[in-house]
Amino acid sequence: SYENGIITPLQTVLIDGNVYEQFWIDEYNGNLRVVSFIYKYSNETIKDDTSDIIAISNQNTESAVYILDSNLKIIGNIDGLGEGENLQSVRFDGDIVYFVTFLQTDPLFAVDLSNPAKPSKISELKVTGFSSYLHKWSDTELLGIGMEADDEGRVTGTKISMFDVNTKTEMNEIGRNIIDNSYYSWNLSYKDYLVDPVKNLIGFEIGIYNNNINYECESYYMLYNYENNQFNKLLQYTNENVNLQEYEDVYYRGLYVNNYLYIVTVGYGVQSINLNDMTYGDYVSFN
Repeated sequence: SYENGIITPLQTVLIDGNVYEQFWIDEYNGNLRVVSFIYKYSNETIKDDTSDIIAISNQNTESAVYILDSNLKIIGNIDGLGEGENLQSVRFDGDIVYFVTFLQTDPLFAVDLSNPAKPSKISELKVTGFSSYLHKWSDTELLGIGMEADDEGRVTGTKISMFDVNTKTEMNEIGRNIIDNSYYSWNLSYKDYLVDPVKNLIGFEIGIYNNNINYECESYYMLYNYENNQFNKLLQYTNENVNLQEYEDVYYRGLYVNNYLYIVTVGYGVQSINLNDMTYGDYVSFN
């Protein structure tokens, strides 16, 4: 609590696992909901036929959902979700929480929280790759941005997915776009994405490998819209005013004001772009 300049701790609770970002925790109808990533590690020693002692390391991962009341008393939980896989992204939406885990495939889970005492898994959709960022696109659609991967879990490029979540028990991936030989930073903050369903804009930075030049990578700012179950590329921007030194990276961020997109090349300058026809306007250098 906070009163008269004094912060007072009131309750404490201990749950299994870790909470890595703000979207993994949520307050709804007076309850606190938490998705945690649980990593278990243990050592075991055994003897083989020659009586030699062998040390074996065992590790396992899983995800769990906890529901706590206003006194931080656990009133419901479900665990053992996505066993052996890493938790990638979480998005709460009313009585439903969606989250993605990944090892070789990308299970998108939907857990029903309408009965806080008995949360239950109602759907699990397995697709290749994973979404490390989830964003509610509409009442029936969920946007995912992440990486594509092969059947053995090797990443092959950046992937944008649209999931149909209208029927929570039968989710489907209804749209996807894969940018081969590319990657994007998994450590991006949600503020680094430009996602606006009303404006129909999806923007983010990626790196694309140039296989002809010792696997060098060049950064771009990508802009898409989404129509008829398809992602359409509107823009692939690179700042021609930047002369990179060896081992130097360039970072882009995008935002719009009215009908103009502004792409910020961090530390260098800002490029304006008319969203009506994608023509370039003024460029302002920070130097």
